[in-house]
Amino acid sequence: MKTLLILPYFGTLPNYFDLYLHTVKANPSIDWLLFTDDTTPRDFPPNMQVIHMSWEDMKARMQTRFDIRLNLERKHKLCDFKPAYGYIFENHLDGYDFWGHCDPDIIWGNFDRFIDYDKFEGIDKIFILGHLTLFRNTPENNRRFMEEVDDQLRYRHVLTNRLGFAFDEKFDGSINNIFMEHGWPMFTESFAADIDPYHTNFRLSILDFDTQRYRLDGVKRQIFTWEDGHVYRYYIKQKQLVKEEFLYVHLQKRKMALNLTKPFPQRFLINPKSFDSLDEPITIENFNAHYRHYWFNNQFFKVKYNSLKFRLKYKVYG
Repeated sequence: MKTLLILPYFGTLPNYFDLYLHTVKANPSIDWLLFTDDTTPRDFPPNMQVIHMSWEDMKARMQTRFDIRLNLERKHKLCDFKPAYGYIFENHLDGYDFWGHCDPDIIWGNFDRFIDYDKFEGIDKIFILGHLTLFRNTPENNRRFMEEVDDQLRYRHVLTNRLGFAFDEKFDGSINNIFMEHGWPMFTESFAADIDPYHTNFRLSILDFDTQRYRLDGVKRQIFTWEDGHVYRYYIKQKQLVKEEFLYVHLQKRKMALNLTKPFPQRFLINPKSFDSLDEPITIENFNAHYRHYWFNNQFFKVKYNSLKFRLKYKVYG
């Protein structure tokens, strides 16, 4: 089985994107396709194809696939187009069994450890969150975002409106609602370490599919690492060291200092504000030495302030 992850990103890529590429390279069984206007010289791995183009050219390319006037005034609006990538970029999908969309603010773990295609036989949509979702690559499945939900063609409203609707993940007339209403098979379990953006110290944000609400994971003191292509979380429970593996860690709305030099190591710490070297395995004895704790939650105020600036700039009050 072959999978292609599609990532259109316009503007300056995250300062740690070279580290992102380091974790992409560690997953040779998955291919990536990056569309971007960021021409910073980089050592792209063999499993990532890069197409440099302007934002205006991308908007024109996307418009050719629709008979409605798309609203792409804001680059962030691409989030609403993610479920349509299989249709928009269909000419890039020959030979792939699945395609998907993903984000650049991620450190990838090991895909082969989590993506068992035999387990997903008969499943047309794998995962339900915007930072990573996979779709079975068939002409029918690639057009399901156009299907009705609540007796309306929701995509026509979403893709022509300047506001953001989180059409890629929320349960308010999103692609998830379309699949649910039509009874198309989805895999809804998450393998992500989705870091809550409103806490400086790492807390995992977990979406409960049944209630369609987010909650915080109960672990408050934890360490994340990348080790030989795997993402791990460590924490202490009942005086025992617990080690858990995730498919990836998602660092949404978080600035990270890159305290690593090339060539990047095969083991590093993922701290709340930085990527740092790790010269030894995490043990219960050295856990406290590697754990980073911040007493002031400046992350909350940063996110709220940036959200206010965005709303004022684009007059988004709803």
